[in-house]
Amino acid sequence: MVEQQFLKYEASGIAALLRTESLAVPFYQRSYSWSTIEERPSSDTKNDRQQVVDFWNDLKTSYESKQSYFLGTVVLATNRALHD
Repeated sequence: MVEQQFLKYEASGIAALLRTESLAVPFYQRSYSWSTIEERPSSDTKNDRQQVVDFWNDLKTSYESKQSYFLGTVVLATNRALHD
């Protein structure tokens, strides 16, 4: 019987990820996981844009100050439609 690997994983920095991949966060995850100090309804597109700006600024500040930035668990999935 051939044993298959159930889950492939690796530890990687965000810079390596962004150099090699396109990163997209589904709309339903943005409002759930990313929030700003100023709370607005999740359907507010201005708030969605602000969350991305805040996230990018956090990453940039961490990079410029040579501090680590903990993202937590990031799950990547292949979009088969793009590869077919």
